[in-house]
Amino acid sequence: MGKNWERLMSNGRYIIVLSLLVLAGVASYLIKSRTVDSGPLLPHHLPEQIKEWVGTPFSTLMPSDLRPGDYMLREYRKEGGVAIKMMVVFSPTENYHPPALCYRGIGLKTFYLPPLVSSSGRIVLAGLGAHVVNESISVYHGFYISGRIMPDGIGKKMYEVRERIKKGRVEQYFLEVMLSVEKGKESMARETVKSFVDLMEPYLLDVR
Repeated sequence: MGKNWERLMSNGRYIIVLSLLVLAGVASYLIKSRTVDSGPLLPHHLPEQIKEWVGTPFSTLMPSDLRPGDYMLREYRKEGGVAIKMMVVFSPTENYHPPALCYRGIGLKTFYLPPLVSSSGRIVLAGLGAHVVNESISVYHGFYISGRIMPDGIGKKMYEVRERIKKGRVEQYFLEVMLSVEKGKESMARETVKSFVDLMEPYLLDVR
C-alpha cells in the first residue's frame, strides 16, 4: 500500500509538471499567434529647431536587428554651447540593452544619478553618470508607455505582461538623452537636460 501510494504521488507530481509545461507552451503559442506585424512606435516628429536648440541627425552603431526606420538620432546644440544627443529607439523587450551595461562595455566606470522628472511629471528618467578625463557624462533614459515615459522597473514589467496578453506585442520606445560637460558642472548639466526635456515633451509623447 505504502509503495503504491508513493508511486501514485510521484506520478501525480510528474503529471502536474507536465501539465504546467503544456499550458505554458499553449499560452506562448496563443500570444505569438495574436502578434500583429505593425510598424515601429516612435514620435511623429522631432523638431529641427526648438527655441535656441538646433537639431541635426547623427549616426552611431546600432543593434543589427534594428531597421533604419526603427530609431531616430538627433544632436541638439546651442550656438557656442553644449550639445545634447537624443536617441529614440523602437524597443520591444527583446531589443533592450540596459545603458549601464552598454557604457560599461566600452570601458566607462558608471554610477547612478537621481531620476530626472519633467515639470509635468509625465516624464521620469533614470540617471547614469561617468567621468572621462576632464569630462562628466550624464545619461538619462526611460520608456514611452501609454502616454508617459518611465524608467525600467516593476511598472514597466507589469505593462509588458499585460500588453503581451492583450495584444501579443509590446508597444513602447526607448529614450536616451546624453550630455557631456566639464567636471564640476554636473548640476548645470542636470538643469540643462531637464529644461530640454520640458521643451521636447510634447513631441516625445506624440507618437505614431
